[in-house]
Amino acid sequence: MATERGYHHGDLRASLIAKALEVVESDGYEVVSLRALAEQLGVTRGAPYRHFPERDQLLAEVAAIGFQRLHALAHAEAARDAEPMARVVAAARQFLRFVDANPQLFRLMFEAGLLNDPTTHPQLAQAQSDTYATILAMFSAALEQDGIAAGRARGRLIAFWATIYGYAKIRQASLLQTYMVGDLGAADIEDQVIASAIGRDTL
Repeated sequence: MATERGYHHGDLRASLIAKALEVVESDGYEVVSLRALAEQLGVTRGAPYRHFPERDQLLAEVAAIGFQRLHALAHAEAARDAEPMARVVAAARQFLRFVDANPQLFRLMFEAGLLNDPTTHPQLAQAQSDTYATILAMFSAALEQDGIAAGRARGRLIAFWATIYGYAKIRQASLLQTYMVGDLGAADIEDQVIASAIGRDTL
């Protein structure tokens, strides 16, 4: 009876999302279990399924939080009083900081296959789309200042994303060997990657 009272007290759905986020950030999305979360929250094993019939539905909510955080970072840079391309560069740095600070959440967002079919988890697809739209607008303004037609923005942004995302993955996996890096510092490498991503020789 106490367990059932615990279920009815408060917002179990929000508690499940918060607890799942904790598990993802500490141990990775692979270990998230609805039954384990029920035990940790002191509710019946079946209680979480009233809110999330499938585990991926819960993971999608957690991934959406990650995109909302990224969107907030991008939006803050877009609103900053700076040159358009300087905002893009700052947004790229913010993304890399986000990956460093949230490695497991990053993996969930981009590697768990939750976005393979956007119609499966529309709230997650919308969170990603909102983030992309903010960055696209920022990128378009920067290209316009450089005299590049706005119609080229989408292709250029894909190239930009591929470069920054690829570097984030390489760095996360510690794939840069000493013989590759030589006397380059971490800041030097990051600057060169971002410069290449925006189509410049240097920042």
